Amino acid sequence: MKRSLFSFVVFLSLLLPLAATESFGAYDLGTKDMVIGAGVTTVSKPTRSKTVNITAPATLSQSDTEYVLQNDIVASGTAFTIKGSNITLNLNGHTVTYGNSGSSSAYGVYVDGYARSNIAVVNGKIVQGNGSCSGQSGTGTNCNPIYAYETFSMEIGGVDISYRAADTHGIYLQWGKDASIHHSSIQDLGTKVTDRHQGIDAIRAVGVTNAKVHHSIVKTRQVGIRVGTNGEIYNNEVTINSQVTNSVGVSLQTGSAHHNKVYGYGVHPIAFWPDHDAKVYSNYAEVQNTKSGSEYGDTGAACLRMTWGTGDNSEIMYNTFIVNASDSYNGTGVNSWGRALFVGLPDASLKADIHDNVIIATNNDGKGKAAGIAIVTNNLSPDLKFRNNRVESNWANVLLADDYGHADGYARFIDNTFVKRDNYSNYKTVRSQYSSLPSTGVFTGNTMENGASMENIDLEFSGTGKKDIFVYWHLGVTVKNSSGTALSGASVSVKDSTGKVVYSGQTGSNGSITTDVLQFEAGNLSGSTVVSREVKTTKTPYTITVSKDGLTAAKSVTVNANMTVDMTLGAANPDPTPAPTPTPTPTPTPAPGATFADVPSSYWAASYINAIYEKGLTQGCGNGNYCPDDYLTRGQIGTFLTRAKYGENFTYTTTPYFSDVPSDNGYFKYIQKFRDDRITWTDGVYGVNDLVSKGVMAVFIIRAKYGENFTYTTTPYFSDVPSSNFYFKYVQKLKDDGITKATGTFGVDLHITRADMAVFLSRAFLGM
Repeated sequence: MKRSLFSFVVFLSLLLPLAATESFGAYDLGTKDMVIGAGVTTVSKPTRSKTVNITAPATLSQSDTEYVLQNDIVASGTAFTIKGSNITLNLNGHTVTYGNSGSSSAYGVYVDGYARSNIAVVNGKIVQGNGSCSGQSGTGTNCNPIYAYETFSMEIGGVDISYRAADTHGIYLQWGKDASIHHSSIQDLGTKVTDRHQGIDAIRAVGVTNAKVHHSIVKTRQVGIRVGTNGEIYNNEVTINSQVTNSVGVSLQTGSAHHNKVYGYGVHPIAFWPDHDAKVYSNYAEVQNTKSGSEYGDTGAACLRMTWGTGDNSEIMYNTFIVNASDSYNGTGVNSWGRALFVGLPDASLKADIHDNVIIATNNDGKGKAAGIAIVTNNLSPDLKFRNNRVESNWANVLLADDYGHADGYARFIDNTFVKRDNYSNYKTVRSQYSSLPSTGVFTGNTMENGASMENIDLEFSGTGKKDIFVYWHLGVTVKNSSGTALSGASVSVKDSTGKVVYSGQTGSNGSITTDVLQFEAGNLSGSTVVSREVKTTKTPYTITVSKDGLTAAKSVTVNANMTVDMTLGAANPDPTPAPTPTPTPTPTPAPGATFADVPSSYWAASYINAIYEKGLTQGCGNGNYCPDDYLTRGQIGTFLTRAKYGENFTYTTTPYFSDVPSDNGYFKYIQKFRDDRITWTDGVYGVNDLVSKGVMAVFIIRAKYGENFTYTTTPYFSDVPSSNFYFKYVQKLKDDGITKATGTFGVDLHITRADMAVFLSRAFLGM
């Protein structure tokens, strides 16, 4: 049922040296021993029409000129000032020492003026001298090895830099476009950071569009490499000697960071921190908090941080992230702890996709906090997704809420492998560390290894915060005849332990269907009310019924892992204990005055169900029934709403939009029209058999009636749908129009039944 990226053999490669000639593709798993080619290398230089030899500190102003240093130089203040464009400073293998006396401002290379273009500094060494110049707190300028205010197409390559001044960036390109910093070494030997919010960066190009930093070795006291819009950071090795809070190896606004190695230690090392619209892939990171800070004490470590909205629309993939922890680091008393992934999206409209990574979080004593995936920054997004990751820990694979923030929004964990390391009694597969904050999540199709289990959780159910997780598994059903031939077009029905149909469909050409079924929901909720005790609802065993051409077979299965069930029509059921052959039953006859056999006139929603039948919006669920208590699927709501707008006769795009709704699917024409009208904006996979929440229902009904442009009351009607909630405007309009009569709370995440949908349809489109 699941494609696993990480076989045991592949995972062992993390521990084995790789050949120096090994090549890496775009999306290979980043490993400690991958060959990245970082370091100082003599680089080619731009061609200029003139050459000028220099032997002392100077101002360089001649356009289209290569200035070639002939010897080592020592400058009491600034060594070189570049005033102009189309200039190369070729250090020619020599050493430039700047700021060798006094405390005045001093630069190794200072690019003076605005809009300088096509400047190159290459092939040599720049070091800070014996003077005492310091950077300016708040700007990071005044004593930089290389500084430029605004440049276009600036190149720095083959340069070995070291400096130590307080509050000083190393290479600082303040504004501009198209910078390239490569094959260099930038060693920040300083320790003083007056304003950690400003950030002291070894390489800072945050105001530069299209900056590329690659094949370089960087050591930093706080931030290693920081770039701006559409940046690219690759094939670098960064070491963080963290002196203050929020020390980051690689930081970028938008763009990509790949094939980097980041090592972090000290107060608060964080390997990667993307802002938004970023790809972070094929990197290796290993971090540990090793000393206390003056601001917060023991502040932990992280391999990836995405907090307070950063990380939106980012993709994090094929990385190896390792965080180490210890209750007392090397016996020093430092509480060394960490979150390998330190993430959350505080708005329901934000999204991030974190997939195919190896994530390892371990302690050496069974005590230190070592969280693999930590959602602790007030997450509200259901589109924070973790897919096909391998997550190993001896403390917790997943942490939902701690003292930094909550984990609401029901983030999704799909097809991951959770591994228990060691055998410490304190281990939990999923845990919370703050009882008064929400902890929610949806876990689907995850594989458990070495003792990990979705039953081994501690969400502090006795607390006052909302605790609620859903555990789903992939269920496949394959239908064959007595000769073993796959049967396409066989009807498949799956009912949970309460008798509700959770899947209904037909087998494809391979004789199979797949769906996700709920094993249990565990939380501390009664409805939407926190009751401060565990409330667990189990939906297994499931009854699977298949039929075709008058033949029927059924079996009951307990679903507590991913599984495929084989069903045979025309022969005995292949279970060890054969299921009895069902006796055919006549089609139920509706009671007098009723449209459907299972909807008597006394049923609470009978008038609404009868109304949508009379208007041709439903044909029932088969055998004379409506199945009012079955949960509504996305395929069904698409059909209901399309019929409500157009009836049965309408034009639609005939090329399938969705891989799970091909042209031979019974829902095809309705879902195609649904997408044509932009009622759904989904791409790729529609999720035709997924269940529908009240929030999603509100979106679809309001879009079907009004599109995206409509007025609505801006004062929230419901406590669980504040104005920051993605569903807010749709739910508000639903209430404005009287389509919902709810008060107090709306139940935005609750699944709705077919009876509920009949009510909403009748009010929205039939004027009831």
